[in-house]
Order: sequence, then C-alpha cells, then structure tokens
Amino acid sequence: MTERPRPTRKPESAPPAPGGGPAAPLPGVSAERFVSPFPPARLFCGCFSAFPELLAGIEPRLEALWGPVLRRSALLAFPDTRLYAPTMGRGLSRIFYVFGGLFAQDCLPAAKRAACALEEEIARAATRPVARPINLDPGLVSEGRLVLASTKDRGHRLPREGGVFEEITLLFFEGAFQPLLWTYPDFRAPEVRAFFEAVRAEFLDETREVRKRYAPPRRRL
Repeated sequence: MTERPRPTRKPESAPPAPGGGPAAPLPGVSAERFVSPFPPARLFCGCFSAFPELLAGIEPRLEALWGPVLRRSALLAFPDTRLYAPTMGRGLSRIFYVFGGLFAQDCLPAAKRAACALEEEIARAATRPVARPINLDPGLVSEGRLVLASTKDRGHRLPREGGVFEEITLLFFEGAFQPLLWTYPDFRAPEVRAFFEAVRAEFLDETREVRKRYAPPRRRL
C-alpha cells in the first residue's frame, strides 16, 4: 500500500547543528552582491501563537537573524488549533514575516536550526503558561515554488543537512500558487496564497537581472 502523506503538523525540536554550535545569523544580500550556485529566493518565517503580543514582539529577534522585514501579513486565525492545544493553548493566531535581500536556495536548513533554537530559548524563559509559546517556520519563495523545512521525515520530503528535510508546499502554475496533496490547511487558504503571490511578484521584479545569470543557455537549432 502506498503511503499517503498527511497534511498535519506536530511540534518540532531543533536538530543538532553541524559542529554543535548555534546557527549563525544569515541576513539576505543585495542583488549586486548575490553569489550562489542556486538562483535566489525570498526568505520568510511563519509564526503562530496564542499570544498576539508575542507574535508582534518576535519581529526584532527575527530581524537579528535574517535582516530587515520587507513585508508582513495581517494577523490571521490559525486553523489547526486542536492539534496544538496541548502544548500551545487555544485560540492560535498566525503572522508571516518576509525578509528583504536575496537568499540562496540552500540556506533553509540553517534557517530552520536558527528558528528551532529561538523557539527553545523562548520556551525556557517560561514567561507563558504553555510548554511551547510560539512556533516558527522559515521557508523560501522563488519563481516556481514555496518551500518549507521540517525536522520530521515524510514520504514527500527530501533530506537536507543537519537533520532537516524540505518540501514543496505550494507550486506556481496557471498564474497562481497551487496546493499539493500534502499542503498544510493554513497554506491552502486563499488569503495566504494571495499574500505569497504578492511576495513572489515583488521578488521577480527585484531579481529580473540576477535571474538572467541562471537561465539555461539557448540551444542552436
């Protein structure tokens, strides 16, 4: 029987970072300074919590890791409240922060480790009456897809470095981001997909010249 991936979310713990140390800050760079074997992408972090003040207050801590916030979503209701209620409480809200500058598409494992470390630091402070006050999910938006990272193996995820896996959560075709079989319910929501379509459009305008360097060579007929 073929395994059917399930669009569920479970709490994640930070995988061990290579070398045993914390993940270093990883700010984006300008188009002029971008050098990578991979085309550029736009980094974002999805955050959800039962404490709206924590969602607002996390912004400068994320900027310390990944540079200035370029765009933020409205505060949205998070649909998977029953699954997370035992560790995060009820009445969860969600916000997305999008970071300026360009990021290489192989940066996501380091970003995920940094997010897990920040989550654990906030939980250890024990200033909220739940075990997990906030969930931080970094991802990448590029021309053709939206990618998320996870520390859990599933059939639709590919292993990367440091115990991190990656999955394509939304695929861009027919002029819009489209969900896949395993896409989480919150990323299926029209308002979330519309937000990331606007992020993608802005990103494409900014990277028009950079992306030309990665275009496949034209074959002579």
